[in-house]
Amino acid sequence: ALPTSRATTEHCSGCALFNRPSIRGRLHAINKFYKYLARVGAIPVNFMNDVVSEHYEEAPREMETGEKRRNPTVEEMVKLVNGTAHPARRAFYAASAKWWLRPNEMLMLDRYASFGLPAPSGKMPVGFEDGFVAHPKLASFSDGGDLLYLPKTKGAVDKRKGNRWNVTDSELRPLLEQYFAWWEMTVKRDTQGLPVTTAVWLNEHGLALREAQLSPRYFTLDGESL
Repeated sequence: ALPTSRATTEHCSGCALFNRPSIRGRLHAINKFYKYLARVGAIPVNFMNDVVSEHYEEAPREMETGEKRRNPTVEEMVKLVNGTAHPARRAFYAASAKWWLRPNEMLMLDRYASFGLPAPSGKMPVGFEDGFVAHPKLASFSDGGDLLYLPKTKGAVDKRKGNRWNVTDSELRPLLEQYFAWWEMTVKRDTQGLPVTTAVWLNEHGLALREAQLSPRYFTLDGESL
């Protein structure tokens, strides 16, 4: 039998169990644990999300090309919006830049309730109790109103603690109007003709766009083409 020191060197040096985990790996492991505690109600909020975010800000990961991850510049955002022909993706990029919402917050928006419009089904989605219904004098989007409301959701996914209102300016409005026309033609409907989803952002099948679809079907697709 080989001595322990020699056996470890020759046969176990490449084993993952003997590799010291990276800082990122350890942070993500702790983050998942605190995420579970927040989900079961053991702690009020998962503060490790902020710790992980601060770590990536202080030590950004370099891409294979050598370029570091960063927020796009204003010029790059303008090029992305003006260079995208598809009404859905173009409106999404412009709205993201104007409203400065997180990707998951963009997907929380409702086609009707977020813009002060009555839903075809007559039912108001959860999370909009403090929105337009609480301020009946506010004009809706179809009546020329320029306000947008981000709903409240439960859980650690909703990080926004302050203002939930945004403004649709004169540059963004025509892009949204064009997109809403596409939305009405694209959304999947039930046998009664009612939309099966009231999510603002749709995929090509007329269903609610999922966050996992954003990178491959939106940003990567148009970013590489430009």
